[in-house]
Amino acid sequence: FNNVAAVLDAQGNLTAALEQYQLALDIHLRKAADSLELATSYVMIGNVCKNQGKLTEALEQYLLALDIQKRDIPDSLEIATSYHNIGLVYNSQGKLTDALEQYYIALDIRKKMGPDSLEVATSYNNIAAVFASQGNLTESLEQYQLALDIQQRKAPDSLELATSYSTIGLVYNNLGMLEDALEQYLLALDIQKRTAPDSLELAASYICIGVV
Repeated sequence: FNNVAAVLDAQGNLTAALEQYQLALDIHLRKAADSLELATSYVMIGNVCKNQGKLTEALEQYLLALDIQKRDIPDSLEIATSYHNIGLVYNSQGKLTDALEQYYIALDIRKKMGPDSLEVATSYNNIAAVFASQGNLTESLEQYQLALDIQQRKAPDSLELATSYSTIGLVYNNLGMLEDALEQYLLALDIQKRTAPDSLELAASYICIGVV
């Protein structure tokens, strides 16, 4: 059921995917209650609910998964992902302080597993976005720079790196540091021209440069 659901999920057929994940969940509840397989089913259902905009239901599923993971795999990438997912839901609900708390927990675990991993960079980016939403641009910039430092080493020609340059450029722009903003936009543009020459991201970079 999970395999079928994953295919349907990838195709964007979320309602049918949710149906298949629920069938898998029913089996796990009967055959393997409190197992990591059950936790995985909760996560998958939570992901679909989140993508459908059903944030309360998504949060409920993620918390059920977290409860199992805290007992069985307390220092794993899987539990870090659960904290990350819960943070995303809180962020979407506008609960920024709660989101920040979850992101920091995810970050601490991910740093233990691999301090220079791209997952750590993702956590820094999430934290930075919350600070930006709170209007704390200086702290936001610091977190984005930490993410950028990892991406420059681990994914030097990636669109993720280009996105980081663009985002840092926006922060500099909001701080009134226009020359620094332009420098970041041009770095993003250079990657996008080589790796995604017909993308909306490239068009956005040209717009940002034009505005500066």
